[in-house]
Amino acid sequence: MDVEKFLADFQDFMAPSMDVYEQSIYIYIIRHSRLIGQSDAVIGFKSARKKLGYGVGKHKTPPSEGVCYERLGTLSEKGFIKVLGSERMGTRIHAYLPEEIPELCDGHSSEQIIDIEDMDFFEDVENRQAILEREKHECFYCRAKLTADNYIMEHVVSRPAGDNSYRNIVASCRTCNNKKGPIDAASFVRSLYRENLLSQDEFKQVLEKLEMLKKGELQPIVLSS
Repeated sequence: MDVEKFLADFQDFMAPSMDVYEQSIYIYIIRHSRLIGQSDAVIGFKSARKKLGYGVGKHKTPPSEGVCYERLGTLSEKGFIKVLGSERMGTRIHAYLPEEIPELCDGHSSEQIIDIEDMDFFEDVENRQAILEREKHECFYCRAKLTADNYIMEHVVSRPAGDNSYRNIVASCRTCNNKKGPIDAASFVRSLYRENLLSQDEFKQVLEKLEMLKKGELQPIVLSS
């Protein structure tokens, strides 16, 4: 049994769906079975309840025997344990490790998958940084060097028509952001070229990037939560 993995998985996947009684009982079963290399444990809760954790119910008193058996039922319903039967010394119980409950971990993981198309790259600080890195710390329009102090998130298509997706958010210098305003991005880039702020090659490259942006071909690198 990998104790470090168990503790992490228990805290991440199991504990959020348990009350404190269930947590105490589940950990006690694990302690007297899987932790010592046994597949199951025989537990008499008349005495074991006093070792589960004082203060769980009334201050400085252990849970009652009835509460323990009630929680065995709820743990079994959740698929965390299997009650194998009653014996002279108590109840024989098998406790499953988190990794042995595929739907538990798999279900949690699926909740963590976020479609990049639904992510906000204007309001979210980490996502804003991803846009800045996508632009290689250069203004999307004029190629000016950007720092953490002088860049701004720019809507290619101005709001309310434009959204906060990676297809519509670029890192810009404040000068370009102010000059562009609500006008069409391609028209703005042409004005930069006419003002000799972009070379002919740079002008073509920015127009190409605008097309790639629209098609979703300039995805920033984002970390999963």
